[in-house]
Amino acid sequence: MKHLLTLQTGSAPGNLRQVPDELGDFFMEIGALLHKLDTIIKDKPGEDASELSRILFLKKSMSIRQLVESMLKKINQQIDRLQLQLESLNEGWKLIEADHTISPELSENLTPLYHEWTFFERWRGQLSERLLEMTV
Repeated sequence: MKHLLTLQTGSAPGNLRQVPDELGDFFMEIGALLHKLDTIIKDKPGEDASELSRILFLKKSMSIRQLVESMLKKINQQIDRLQLQLESLNEGWKLIEADHTISPELSENLTPLYHEWTFFERWRGQLSERLLEMTV
């Protein structure tokens, strides 16, 4: 999407400095979840830790793991929703004008979609990375 927007508008879409209002709840939930993950990862027993320490950590990490997996499911649902929106915009591309430019309206619809997608992809990556770090 970034490449298409760059080709059509002559410049890359700018970075958002503020989370869009409709993503505010996700932002707060994910921020709190990342904080919990960081705290648990910090307390992860080392390789030389006792078996009991490892079992206690595993038990403690199971509940947060379920929260992360639930949030990843929500994020994936949102990305699927964005995918459907992108597919509907595809109909507009089929009507591209002779000069190979897309209508300003199509570009205006694509830009917020791009930004929203970027947030969800970034959050999915952060959660997946922390989940892996917690389990390895």
